[in-house]
Amino acid sequence: MHTLLSRTAIARAQRGCSIAGILACCLGAASSVATAQWQTIPFPQTDAHGQEIRLSTISFSGGSVGYAGGEANSSGVVATTHDGGATWSFIDVDPLVPTRIILQSEGMGYLCGRRTDIEAGFIGKILDGQEDNWEFWYTAPPVYVADIATPNANTIVAVGDSGHVIATTDGGKNWLLRSTNRSESLQQIVFPNSATGYALAGAPGAEVQPNLVMKCGEAGADWTLAYQFPATTMLGGIAFTSPEIGVVVGKDENGPVILKTANGGAEWKQVYHSKWGQLTNVQFVNQTEGYAVGTGGLILRTMDAGESWTAEESGSTKDLFGICKAGNSLWVVGTSGTVLKRALPSAAPLTEGGIGLATRSALIAPHPVESVSRIQLGEAMPQGSELTLIDLLGRTVAQFPVDPEGNAVIDRSGLAAGLYQFVVGSGEQSRTGTVVVR
Repeated sequence: MHTLLSRTAIARAQRGCSIAGILACCLGAASSVATAQWQTIPFPQTDAHGQEIRLSTISFSGGSVGYAGGEANSSGVVATTHDGGATWSFIDVDPLVPTRIILQSEGMGYLCGRRTDIEAGFIGKILDGQEDNWEFWYTAPPVYVADIATPNANTIVAVGDSGHVIATTDGGKNWLLRSTNRSESLQQIVFPNSATGYALAGAPGAEVQPNLVMKCGEAGADWTLAYQFPATTMLGGIAFTSPEIGVVVGKDENGPVILKTANGGAEWKQVYHSKWGQLTNVQFVNQTEGYAVGTGGLILRTMDAGESWTAEESGSTKDLFGICKAGNSLWVVGTSGTVLKRALPSAAPLTEGGIGLATRSALIAPHPVESVSRIQLGEAMPQGSELTLIDLLGRTVAQFPVDPEGNAVIDRSGLAAGLYQFVVGSGEQSRTGTVVVR
């Protein structure tokens, strides 16, 4: 059985040369078509040795402090920004190659990956502004660490080769080596809440091709197989908005595919399919709005909890891998040092009015005579806009037209009392929020 070695501190991690960049400017005007909304942030395509940089992970603490990581010809690459991507600096992390970076508050966080000098993986604690003091824990060979998740402030769950799981519940003071009791290697792990996690898994090898969805309990314990897709399906990303509702993205024998579950992975339905490319990652920014990225600059967006997906013009033809939300922006990274940024449509606030939309939520109370209520969005909406109500299981339960002045008439007949998500709009002027029906 593999054991986790005692933690050590990395000797040095020094800042490198500055990389010129620019801040994202305001995006284009609203349109009913998914026009280009992504901005390319300048970043070097190659490292100091002329090797192509392949970025696979990015994370921000707030809107200004961020880290991007990947590799260049098997050498690790980490770059940091302290001004929201305007400038970047390299950090020397050799012999470490990061696979995932997660930043939390005040620039602190974690990263994981593999070492190039020995057959071992690592998990590191990031102390922003004090790179000389970063702490690292190294795993015994050959447990490479493919991904980590932080279900709560003190818990870290790391997954990797041959079903091995490494976890701590006290911020790294003590570690437990756990197992899925299967031989498949784990590639990506997410926790919709602190008690439930999901991970992708596939047959071990030089390049893992996941086709399994595994499920675990609190702190990475009690693993079970949730679902096994055909061997012709290769999964690249997974996201859950609740313990029951989630999506996986990847490709099958015919092209890129997205599948959705509403019962914790027991059953899946196909919600997107195309002919060309492969999807590599997915993330939801709220209960209804999500993004998937893939090869050839492919980016897809959903505004109805994953039921339907539309393509966006990324402005890039590079393969995309890492994705993260930072404040009101979304960041994506990929090959040749590709860094893309997009303002989130749902970040635009709804104007207060009608039935109290100050916090993008509304109360629909019974009328003593009529069975209808009106929501006033307080802003003009494109012709043909609709308000879609979605229940907590991610199901569309009703749709109502929205007039050009931003008014929607809600017919409560047939609607059960409770909390609903809503999506309003058309194209880039879509908005999201919640409504309570009484």
